[in-house]
Amino acid sequence: MEAYKRAYSIKQRIPLKNLKVAIAYVGLRGPINNGEVKCELDLRQPGKTAFESFAKRVNKLLSWINKPEHFLQDFKEYKVDNMLWRAVVEASNKK
Repeated sequence: MEAYKRAYSIKQRIPLKNLKVAIAYVGLRGPINNGEVKCELDLRQPGKTAFESFAKRVNKLLSWINKPEHFLQDFKEYKVDNMLWRAVVEASNKK
């Protein structure tokens, strides 16, 4: 939400301090359909570190685009015990 807020701020030339964000949930139904449809408005604002976390992830993605070999290195370091991860690592080690 913080990224959208900042983008909107820049595009519309509105200072960040003058903007608030919200999420509207429409068509909420319970686990048992009793015909009742609800809605909810979430007015919580993004945390102070939300944008920094987002920026780190975007920068990591961009670094992989510029240097694809780093993606494979990072992938190998992120050890996960499943068949797909092992197959990718084994295939990359054969090259």
